[in-house]
Amino acid sequence: MTAPPAGVPRRAQLVSAPFGSGVAWLVNVLLELDVRMTHHGFQQDHWLDTESGEELRPEAFAHLRWHLPSLLERRSFTFLEELEVLWEHRLSFARSPARRTILFTRDPRDAVYSLYRRNYEGKLTFRRYLERPDVWPDHFPGLFGLPPAETWALFHLFWLAVSEVSPVLLVRFEDMRADALGQVRGVLEFLGLERDDAAIERALAASTFERARAGMEQLEEETGGTFRTARAGKVGEWEEAFAPEELAAFRGLAEVAMVELGYPELPEETPPPTSGIWQQDDLLERALPATRAALKLARQHYAEGDAARAEGILRASVDHAGSELHSRFAAAGMLVALRWTESVFSATRRVSRPAQIAFDHWTLLMHSFVEAPEIQRVLLGATDSEDPHSTEAAFRPGMYARTRTSKPATPAVATTDGRQPA
Repeated sequence: MTAPPAGVPRRAQLVSAPFGSGVAWLVNVLLELDVRMTHHGFQQDHWLDTESGEELRPEAFAHLRWHLPSLLERRSFTFLEELEVLWEHRLSFARSPARRTILFTRDPRDAVYSLYRRNYEGKLTFRRYLERPDVWPDHFPGLFGLPPAETWALFHLFWLAVSEVSPVLLVRFEDMRADALGQVRGVLEFLGLERDDAAIERALAASTFERARAGMEQLEEETGGTFRTARAGKVGEWEEAFAPEELAAFRGLAEVAMVELGYPELPEETPPPTSGIWQQDDLLERALPATRAALKLARQHYAEGDAARAEGILRASVDHAGSELHSRFAAAGMLVALRWTESVFSATRRVSRPAQIAFDHWTLLMHSFVEAPEIQRVLLGATDSEDPHSTEAAFRPGMYARTRTSKPATPAVATTDGRQPA
């Protein structure tokens, strides 16, 4: 992980995947500690200078009071430093690699289940929700068109990869529940801030789950609306809620990300995945020589900032591959990675180190999980397949001769207690 520079920065950022991670808890704690917390969605219209301090503008207040219990009692704040912490479910925050980034996460089984219970229960079954591809126009438009578990995984693996060149601090919901004081101390140190333990304890007391739930219920009574922003707040709720076949949705890509973030592997009795993790070389060695040459050339052009030429080479390579699936998926995997990278980074930043790292890492993941049906649908869709759900144009599980048991290499990030994720 890249270490942050000394001193208090002008800006930092707090990111979390768009599931029920509990990140609002940390936002409320920092707000209580007089740290300016700015929601990215209201960045240009968030804080207003008044005689009594800085006050949330009406639009921001109307939305955020459902998430932050402190706003039920106060609307005006006096911030102690110039620091502003932007927070949201963003990948585009990586456009500013020098900024310190707090990556707040939660066991994906609990995070995904929490969002399901909040927004989708009664509309579709949990099994169907776990299988349903989704896009996130409010957070990262054009990405990823994959089910929840894979979306959670790609979000986190992106930030773990970017941590190679950016200062990133990993904070887990479960660690916050176990040692809130120690975790907040670590966050403040990472931001270059100092607060005494008494102030931290007061902030924690003002940010409990019980207080958030009471505030939510108060707002529901006042407005007549229902917005389950504080539902359970439990660690390990998935152990009571999941059937074995539902837990199997977290095999494969999601399990790799879980282990990288320090979560245990799935129980042995969990049904096996529909695909394995494969060496990227296994795919490329079986691709046509012309395909391998095209990928190398496309990678070179993209590193030089010529995205249009790189995409043209990859599309032509897909067409040239025809029904030869190794070549077709090898080219499509890099094509998808290029488009995702372009969605996150602006044209002037595509040659930046974070963009190039993201491009290479997403290419690796598409190639490593090419046997997974949900990944194949994305690859076939990117190449304008006439039938993305066709089973005839798909790899069979175990099609490769050589498997690998190790996970794709991902840089480690620091945690608030100084350890490295497993």
